[in-house]
Amino acid sequence: MSVQSEIDRIEAARDDIAEAIREQDVTVPAGTKLAALADLVRQIVGKVRTVCGKGPDDNGNIALSASDVGAAASSHTHSASDITSGALPVSRGGTGATTASGARTALGAAASSHTHAAATTVSDGFLSAKDKARLDAARVWTITVPTGWQAAGDGYRCTIPVAGVSADTQIVAVALAPDYVGNAAAEQAAAAWTYLETDSAYIRLYAPSPPDAAFGLIVAALPT
Repeated sequence: MSVQSEIDRIEAARDDIAEAIREQDVTVPAGTKLAALADLVRQIVGKVRTVCGKGPDDNGNIALSASDVGAAASSHTHSASDITSGALPVSRGGTGATTASGARTALGAAASSHTHAAATTVSDGFLSAKDKARLDAARVWTITVPTGWQAAGDGYRCTIPVAGVSADTQIVAVALAPDYVGNAAAEQAAAAWTYLETDSAYIRLYAPSPPDAAFGLIVAALPT
């Protein structure tokens, strides 16, 4: 081997080493001698070799995924058991609270044990057991009121037999029977009476003048 070929071999090796150093992002000035390359190699020490166990690709880049760094993907889900703090709002299907009383308040719900005020003649409410029993026992009659009323004092009276009525029957509602709704003559006649009273097996109607047409009434009463 000639001296020149040995020189050529050494220079080629130097150039290969210099290129390898450049690939590690260390600048190798043109014309750098072989002896100076050792210092440049030392500059490579401390450069990143791996990240989370992954090394660089051929271009020196390290591509990391969410799982490589212990992170969740940008799009992911959780089970309900993963939520261990805070309160899910009502708008998201929760109760907006962390206590039973707070949840009831947020949802507008009452406690499992609660009471209601009874209804009165001036305010809404729930019926008492006694009133509920009376309502269940309420009676309803459909009666036909004929023409031919009898004179009585300053007006006229019509007595209609009704089974189950007594002098103590408490009438609570009177309305025109459906079969007569839309019948102008019957509606006018039904509007003429002004007073109603009960007797044993009878209902009596009073009017200032006798109606000109028959009509039907639905009469509701509470038990005594």
